[in-house]
Parts: sequence; structure tokens; C-alpha cells
Amino acid sequence: SQVNIAGAVAATTGASTISLGDADTGVSVTASATVGGAATGLIDLGDATIADGATLTVGTGSILFSGVVGTVPLGAVTINAANNVTINAQFTAASFSQAVAATGIFDLNGVLTTTAGAVTINSDVITLDAGIIAGASVISILANQDNSGDQGLIQAAGTTVQTTNTGANAISISVLGTGSAAVASLQTGVGGRVTIGAGGAITDFNSDTVNITAGEVSLSAVGGIGGSN
Repeated sequence: SQVNIAGAVAATTGASTISLGDADTGVSVTASATVGGAATGLIDLGDATIADGATLTVGTGSILFSGVVGTVPLGAVTINAANNVTINAQFTAASFSQAVAATGIFDLNGVLTTTAGAVTINSDVITLDAGIIAGASVISILANQDNSGDQGLIQAAGTTVQTTNTGANAISISVLGTGSAAVASLQTGVGGRVTIGAGGAITDFNSDTVNITAGEVSLSAVGGIGGSN
């Protein structure tokens, strides 16, 4: 079955939850539709198709993609603001951008793929339990950009963040405050550059497997470089 959203779905009381779709029921959000509002505490979308121009809005709440998103790849996806953003299954779009830093956790549990544009993840805490594939586009991972505390990035062992981009900004990772960056596998195209800066440490989360495959690497960490978790 299918739920089609062509108008507005809004929450009018504090911390309200909007749940649409599940493993058996897909949800289609058309270009003119809006889901959520200032009073929304959580938007939970199951197997979802979201058209260009659709808007998802939460107040101080969170967005959960609990099912596959982009079986037919979405267009450009922009998340303007949220507390937590959770992707629990495969997510495919032309590009993906957290235009405003999330105040909570970005948690990736399904492979995030972009087919034509960049990936920008910007959140206080970033946990990558699945990989990122960005074609030939750049990947930017920004953690703890309010420069407060020790929140950082953890990329799970066995996962890969990859692009075939060959430029100076192919993969860039920034962790401010005293947060650390625990990295597994990062891969760029021939000549591409990986840049990692951390207010804490840069550590190895990939055991004996190669961490970085790139043409150039720039590492800077106040808390030191090396060691494993």
C-alpha cells in the first residue's frame, strides 16, 4: 500500500510525532507538500519517496528515516535544522546537505549514496555505522561546530567513506572543541586530498586495515594522531 502526501501534515502540540509509512507501506511526499512544523518533535518516514521542493520541518525535534529512501533516487536533499537525524536504511539522492548544524546526533545505519552532488553532514555528534558513496563529488563531515565539549566523529570499523573526486577538498573532516575523529576507511580519486582536523585526537577505528587511500593527506589534531579504539 501507499500513502501519498500532496498537502500539509502539521503537528500543533509540543513534541508531537508524525509517523508516515513502514516496512509494508511506502510514503510519497510530493513537491508541493509540507510535513511538520515548529511544534513537531519527531518526523518518522518509512519507505519514502520525497520530491524536489518538498519540505520537512521540525522544531527542536528529530527526523527519522526508518525505511529505504530513494529506491528511485531523490533529487537534492537539504535538512535545514533538526536535533537528531537518523537514517536506518539505504538512502539515495542527487545530493545531501545538512545546511544548518544539527544539535544532537547524526546516525547513519544504511549506506548514503549521492548520484550527482556533494555530501555535507553537520551535527554535534556524528556516528557512521554505514558507508558513504558520493560518486565524483566532495564529502564534508563537520562535527561539534559549536566548539564546545568533546563530541566528535565515530566511523565504525569496516565502513568506507568514498568519492572518486580528485580535488583538494575531496574529503574534509572537521571536529571542533575537544572532540576526536575516529576513522575507519576514507578513499578519494587519484590525486584527491583528505583533510582531517580535530580539537581532540585522530584515531584508528579500522584495526590493521588501511585507513586512508588518497593522493594527499593533511592531518591536524590537538590531542595527537594515532592509536586505536
